Amino acid sequence: MTDQQGELHPPLVLLVNNQEWTARSVESVLRPAGYAVVKAYSGRQATEVAARIQPDLVIVDYELSDTSGLDTCSAIRELPTVDDATPFVIATAADLSRRERHECFRAGIWDIFSSPFDPVEFVGKLETFLRARRQVKEARESTHRDPVTGLYNWNGLLARAGELIADATRSMRWTACVALGPKQAQTVGAPERVAADSSDVVLRLYESDAESSKLLDRIAAALAEATRDADSTGMLGANDFLVLAPGTDEEGAGILATRLVEALSRLPSQMDFSAGYYAGLDETGGSLTAEDLLGRPMEALRTAQRANGSIAVLPFHPA
Repeated sequence: MTDQQGELHPPLVLLVNNQEWTARSVESVLRPAGYAVVKAYSGRQATEVAARIQPDLVIVDYELSDTSGLDTCSAIRELPTVDDATPFVIATAADLSRRERHECFRAGIWDIFSSPFDPVEFVGKLETFLRARRQVKEARESTHRDPVTGLYNWNGLLARAGELIADATRSMRWTACVALGPKQAQTVGAPERVAADSSDVVLRLYESDAESSKLLDRIAAALAEATRDADSTGMLGANDFLVLAPGTDEEGAGILATRLVEALSRLPSQMDFSAGYYAGLDETGGSLTAEDLLGRPMEALRTAQRANGSIAVLPFHPA
């Protein structure tokens, strides 16, 4: 019985084998142990399926009808739906030579099982692999969020933006991002100017760490209340906030930006906020990057801020 059964969803295994009886044999071990199984029968089909399902673990035969198992693993690893902590296992009826086994391990295969294999040992090792994957993801997630507010930091926003773009490209959906920051004419106290890059500055709005912490908590709570569960919110530096909104076109991004500005304006902070927004549809794949999705609304925000408070919400438009 897998120790992942307490989670919301059972671990999802992509099982790749062109021999139906072998696939059924492996599946008959996995399903009673609490795993969900999706089968593919060729390298090409496996890659197409992996692009849609985001597997937790991949089990591949050493030789497939159209390519080798190792080439299939390599192609799957390149997909944006598959992270580098995903375990890859060879389960095969072939009797692999010492050279072939070494080739597998050099290619990043976690283990090799040759039929007939011990079901208890097989499931036990898979549980260990998935536990290791989960720990890597949890450690990575902890480096992607601010420990106090729980908001994504820049690395977390980049990773999340990449995931949303990949998903939007597959499903032909829009993806939007809203950037928010205080109107520079409405700052609290004596602002300390800090260089942000070669052309812009940010304003430190808080006179003490205690004031900063309280206000950040209020902002985080207001943004959480005004966004959807599917949206992802992050913080850059002391003052800027970004909200990633999947499935949102330009009109919807404008509505979201206005709603967020209004939500922040109701905070007891004596500050008004500006917003910039951008929505993209990556029809061909590769034309929209995570840096574009995050950077373009930031450009629009800076333009709004330089308007000395006369503009509250501004879309991104190429120069």
